[in-house]
Amino acid sequence: MPETAADLFQRVTGATLRALAAAPDTPVRFAPSATSTDEDSVQLIVHGEGALSADDRQRLRGQADAAALRLRFHDARLHRLQLPGDGEARQLFELLEQARVEVLGTARLPGVAQNLAALLERRGRALGWARAQRRADVPLAEGVALLVRERLSGGGLPVAAHRAADFWRPWVTDQGVMLQLDALRLVIGDQAEYGRQVCDLLTDLGLDMRPREASASVAPSWPDESGNEGDATDAEGGAESADPGGGEAAEDAGQVWPAKSDSEGGGLSEAAADGGVAEQPVRVNWLDPQQAICSDYRAYSCEFDQAVEADELADSDELAALRRQLDSQLSPLQGLVARIANRLQRRLLVQQQRAWEFDQEEGLLDGARIARVVANPTHALSYKREKPAAFRDTVVTLLIDNSGSMRGRPITVAALSADILARTLERCGVKVEVLGFTTQAWKGGRVWETWQQAGEPTNPGRLNELRHIIYKPADQPWRRAKNRIGLMLKPGLLKENIDGEALIWAYRRLIRRPEARKILLVISDGAPVDDATLTANPPHYLDAHLRQVIQWLERRTPVQLMAIGIGHDVTRYYRQALMLREPEELGGAMLKQLAQLLDTRLAPG
Repeated sequence: MPETAADLFQRVTGATLRALAAAPDTPVRFAPSATSTDEDSVQLIVHGEGALSADDRQRLRGQADAAALRLRFHDARLHRLQLPGDGEARQLFELLEQARVEVLGTARLPGVAQNLAALLERRGRALGWARAQRRADVPLAEGVALLVRERLSGGGLPVAAHRAADFWRPWVTDQGVMLQLDALRLVIGDQAEYGRQVCDLLTDLGLDMRPREASASVAPSWPDESGNEGDATDAEGGAESADPGGGEAAEDAGQVWPAKSDSEGGGLSEAAADGGVAEQPVRVNWLDPQQAICSDYRAYSCEFDQAVEADELADSDELAALRRQLDSQLSPLQGLVARIANRLQRRLLVQQQRAWEFDQEEGLLDGARIARVVANPTHALSYKREKPAAFRDTVVTLLIDNSGSMRGRPITVAALSADILARTLERCGVKVEVLGFTTQAWKGGRVWETWQQAGEPTNPGRLNELRHIIYKPADQPWRRAKNRIGLMLKPGLLKENIDGEALIWAYRRLIRRPEARKILLVISDGAPVDDATLTANPPHYLDAHLRQVIQWLERRTPVQLMAIGIGHDVTRYYRQALMLREPEELGGAMLKQLAQLLDTRLAPG
């Protein structure tokens, strides 16, 4: 009997699933009942017999790829050990694990991500999220899982899912756990640590975390479009995979990820693997630099340190005069920087105003569908909705080196660029904070004197008075802060630079912000230098601390860190950095780098 198109599609779907899962011997069955995924086999739903509709094929791709990603990135034995008691805690734990494997698996496959989003939208409509009117219409586990998925992916949710998540967003914010949601993204590749942090999250949400007896892992159930119940493989989306003739997943499945290992999948400790009780590790709050950064760095005294508003360092007349001086320097750079600023603004505003989802059941009437509506007013899917612009929920901090070596053209261009960038992003709805860092004195000042009076003990730590300057808070509009930015040109302001502590200070301000996406851009002209500190400590004391802080920020926090070096190579410190030969290149470089970060089409996630 010749092979039908439906048989061919099922055969290719099974082959693609096995390739994507790196499980060449896993049987794949097709049945009209619920989906299931375990270590030995996969079952996918196929409704009816005969030719498959486009809708059937889309759903089947989603089921197949969700199952493949669970097989690829999920350690069932570890999952059983961490699974909490029955009820909402168990359901949420299961949903968050499925979100983890799907986001982890789609990071390098945009086509897969699109199909996952499509199936998540289908599931949301089946569960009534599009019709929900209040928080009670969306279960807690579903709402929190959607918020975590949003954080893990670094992008938006489909329309129905976004609506459901919004009902629970204020409640989760009130529980004080939003930073924990952000922190899960940092351990997405480590199932063991991810599971531990999820358990902490569930405890903080007040859910029942009594241990569950070890048994076979059962994924959460939910209805599919026909009312049947399926497990996690049918839950959270699908992927572009099983079209006969090839697809992105089929092409890439064998090479985009390394073979699964204990470390990648969050493997068990030796004690746990032997059936014993694993020793509980010491809990570390990775968002707290005091706990997370292992360093012998310290300050001899913080008594004289200063974090000060810019208008406290000069009166209004002096600030106005410095602003006029800054404006007089703007003319030579106006053309180049303004052109790039306009391009950035246009790019962001296009995303803000013209990103649409079509073929919706409700929203604004789609002009391209008017003829169809006139012919049949009851025709569904004739509406469009504006997509939420991810960059709107973003805050950018500019941390500018105010050391003496920046004197002259570098600091002038840095001030001009910060000024223009603040104006541009403000027009696009992105909050911008402008900060500076230096010291209050050359060669230590009062801290150095205190150390000398104490008999000059060895290895004293940092020996200077910090001065951290707030030129523009994130919530202050540019028109009220523009004179303060001119303070960078004040004679005598620029002294020495202790970068590590400045980064921690900027981070502490940034992490308290409510925006979901946080970007820290450092502008510097070289390594940290403070003569007093380097005289009394090992020669690489400040340098080593800066590297430790950067490593922590890049690996353990939700902040996106990048740096621009003026005349000096900062790529030896920062993973994402560039070097400029001339200070005049700074304005354009800042805007181009931020355009890349803020462009939702290029943003990581």
